Amino acid sequence: MRILCTADLHIGRISSRLPREAESPEITARAVWKRLVALAKREKVDAVAVAGDVIDASCNYFEAFGPLEAGLLELAEEGIDSFFVAGNHDFDSLPRFFDQMKIPRAHLLGRGAKWERQTLKRDGGSLHIDGWSFPDKSHAENPLLGYKCAPDGTPVLGLLHADVGQPNSSYAPCQSGELLAAGPSVWLLGHIHKTHEWRSDATLAFYPGSPQALDPGERDAHGAWLIDWPAGGVPTRNHHPLSTVRYENIELKADGHDDVAEIEAALHRLLEDRLAACAKEAGPLEALMCRVLLQGRTKMHSQLVRSGWPRIEYLSRTAQDITAWVERVEVDTRPVLDLDLLAQGSSPPALLASLLLALDRGEAPPLLAHAHQRLRDAFLTMPIEGDGEPGGEAEPAQQSPDIGDARALLLRQGYKLLAQLLETKS
Repeated sequence: MRILCTADLHIGRISSRLPREAESPEITARAVWKRLVALAKREKVDAVAVAGDVIDASCNYFEAFGPLEAGLLELAEEGIDSFFVAGNHDFDSLPRFFDQMKIPRAHLLGRGAKWERQTLKRDGGSLHIDGWSFPDKSHAENPLLGYKCAPDGTPVLGLLHADVGQPNSSYAPCQSGELLAAGPSVWLLGHIHKTHEWRSDATLAFYPGSPQALDPGERDAHGAWLIDWPAGGVPTRNHHPLSTVRYENIELKADGHDDVAEIEAALHRLLEDRLAACAKEAGPLEALMCRVLLQGRTKMHSQLVRSGWPRIEYLSRTAQDITAWVERVEVDTRPVLDLDLLAQGSSPPALLASLLLALDRGEAPPLLAHAHQRLRDAFLTMPIEGDGEPGGEAEPAQQSPDIGDARALLLRQGYKLLAQLLETKS
């Protein structure tokens, strides 16, 4: 058996934060669905499996209707079955689509939050596909509580749109250990837009990630996974890049660079290196969107933190038909200072230098706990993106800040303040 696996297409959305020059019809979720269908036909797969959020929302139903129908008909004509479950974004629109379009070989599993099984049969053997669909835009109960996988010698692929490892989630929360013990040999999961996996000796559970990177939180290469599942054997996976956009955070060291021209030259070299690395696994990649973190010690620290980087937003470099764009520069540099010398005495700069030394050594001064609590309080009042779903990906910026986040913030602001104090004193 050959199964092409994906989730979280979100047809109706486009990749965000791109400059106008990078916009094209190929940056849409609708376009990546067409590329996925073409890949399935080219690889002569037996089935396509999709773990929810095919359609972004009910308001995008008509935009998704035509491409989804055309792709499923293409797959059916090639003798390829397709298996879907509904996620929290398309809990109503995906069932409506299947009710109106009776497409051969296309199956929606698990309506009404009830587990359902279909069996795929080929000359080489059989595969059970078990699926569960969202009944509403949120579902706070663990979907595995009602699941039973009775062994009958046939391998099982489980399809589930769920929030793994988040017990208080409103999006079908469950635990990785429960998945690995539930019975299927492989779990294809949706909801988180970043690739992640859990394994035991007998089971693999994985998020394939969104096939088209849709925002800067969805970093690195995106595509679909092809599972080769030999009869009586162990399934193996291969990643196939499909996204025309790739988002990356890259670090640029400012150490030793004491004017803007030197830093800009270093940035150009860095972009060329990233383009060369990405080209090796590019697939249809067209745009590499970079957020640059400028770090290190430099005499330009005060100038950079006061005025930021000179206006280089959307600086671009092109190589091998891929263009790298600088979407944002975040300055996290430090001044060239002797903290041990500055920390002598009881002046405000000395006290601040002593605090920075303690934070750098990993100590926990009282201010650290206070800052951590303030950060957590601020996080709880932040608006949530995506109709109550945190952007679809478990990114650090969207999780409750930990003590390390508080330490980094204090160091960044402390060095900025220290430079200002020394300038004022001088």
